Amino acid sequence: ALLKTLEEPPSHCVFIFATTEVHKIPATILSRCQHFTFRRISRLEIITQLRHVATQTGVTVEDRSLSALARASEGSMRDALSLLDQAVSFGGERIQHGDLEMLIGSVPDELVRLMIDAILGHQAAQTMSLVGQLVDQGFDVRVYCRELLERCRNLLVACVVPSRSQVQTLLELGDEEVDQAIAQAQQLSEPYLQALFAIFSRTEDGLRGSSHPRFLIEAAVVRAALLDPVTVTSTTTEQKASAPAQSVPHAKVLPPVASTPPPTKPATVQAPAEKPVAPPSQAPLKPSGGAATMFPSSTPPGAEKPVSTKGSSANSESSKVSPQRDSQHSSDSPMTLNWELVVERMINDHPNIGSFLEKGSVVSMTAGSIVLGYSKKDSIARWRTDKPENRVLIGQICEEFAGCPVKVQVIEFQDGQAYPPSTGELRAKKKLEQDQDLIENVKAHPLVKQALELFGGEVVSAERIPQNEEVP
Repeated sequence: ALLKTLEEPPSHCVFIFATTEVHKIPATILSRCQHFTFRRISRLEIITQLRHVATQTGVTVEDRSLSALARASEGSMRDALSLLDQAVSFGGERIQHGDLEMLIGSVPDELVRLMIDAILGHQAAQTMSLVGQLVDQGFDVRVYCRELLERCRNLLVACVVPSRSQVQTLLELGDEEVDQAIAQAQQLSEPYLQALFAIFSRTEDGLRGSSHPRFLIEAAVVRAALLDPVTVTSTTTEQKASAPAQSVPHAKVLPPVASTPPPTKPATVQAPAEKPVAPPSQAPLKPSGGAATMFPSSTPPGAEKPVSTKGSSANSESSKVSPQRDSQHSSDSPMTLNWELVVERMINDHPNIGSFLEKGSVVSMTAGSIVLGYSKKDSIARWRTDKPENRVLIGQICEEFAGCPVKVQVIEFQDGQAYPPSTGELRAKKKLEQDQDLIENVKAHPLVKQALELFGGEVVSAERIPQNEEVP
């Protein structure tokens, strides 16, 4: 009956069929309907419309008040207009921002701004005082923590994105608030903002089931105020908390290259050729393959060991000829560098940069130089990697593993240009191969075979237990 009505609708009516589960509608019905997908209205569009309505009706309202109305409406123009009507009824033709915050029940923007200023100014006592004011005025600390988290996110976006128009599009704020965020973010670093965001993100999760929310927010703001931007730029606890939990640990953390010369073997010491010793930086090569120039794609782990041994022998022989390794390689000769270990080290120690390295591809690798390429869709990752201080840091890590100074170059692939897979894709492919090999090894175990035959099950997944952990 519905299909017939749609095919021959009455001339005096129009049918509107609204649903949130369009995938469940039969194709015979969908083919006879015009499909309109509704979306959330952006804050900028709501602010523009509210400003137009206020101008037409002669109501004076501040830009920050319009932003607060747009934020409280959560993408609904009808709710935003209803809140504006309530504000006009409450405050008259001139709406005060304080009255509006009281009306919609939001945390005063002044308290959020003062808290951010106190944290960035490392004033721990001031942050405790502001939390006391918040609780005394009866505001919810959970809402306050969410406001602080959003403010940290806004500063992070303003710090990372170079274009002002793109910043405004992502933040969905007015011109005045966007300018303030950009001006404040120019004095901050991305790792520092990442650490602040991690603090309030974990605090928000803890507040949901806590019986002492005030104590949690006090501890969080004090921890954020005492966070040192200089220390967090290199290696801090906050950065390591945001690093991947399943990353492969490296065996040894080497000191910075600036204070330690590259590992070279003196000409007077001759290592025995029959027992080559690998450099300390190659210690964690066993789980991830030999010291190859590129990632191994399909070569089994056992076939990679001769590559590492041969490289060690070559290093032993070259040390007999000259104490300088750099003089033995021309600019076109390949460089022995396990890029996977470099990326793993960057993810552990500098996750903000390591995540961008995973999006790039190794174009070429010669003695003293490595070229990384990025597609146009990863322009932000390319821009962050190509920053001078980041290239220097990547070069220092490469020098620790390669034993010679390494210059990092970053390029952008052109449209239609064929380029190698990214580091993240190679890492994912290699992990999949290792997981499959591990499952095959588990299936071959006598006890597992017996269990499968007895219960008729199958091996779905398998995990390696670190040597320092006991089997439960």
